[in-house]
Amino acid sequence: MSSAAIMMITCPSIAVAKKLARSAVKSRLAACGNIIPGMTSIYEWKGEICEEEEAYLLLKTQKSMSEAVIKFVKENHPYDVPCIVSVPLDSGNPEFLKWVKDQTGEK
Repeated sequence: MSSAAIMMITCPSIAVAKKLARSAVKSRLAACGNIIPGMTSIYEWKGEICEEEEAYLLLKTQKSMSEAVIKFVKENHPYDVPCIVSVPLDSGNPEFLKWVKDQTGEK
């Protein structure tokens, strides 16, 4: 079983997603970040139905670092309540999963 996870985070723009990804990789909270632009989100906020263009940020990390990634994103994200969810990876390319482990945490 893998010790890796993908953190899925919605962002108000590609610029915000890039800033979060660069900081997470630089601080070794994530091995890499992938940004998917052009997502439309429809949701209710404070009694109103909202529709916004957003970007999806996917951060590859270790499961054990999920709470640290959540804390980091909450401290650096412009939303009051950012969407931050973790999906554990049960399996995958062993060499890639080793790379994720080697790129995250203490050096």
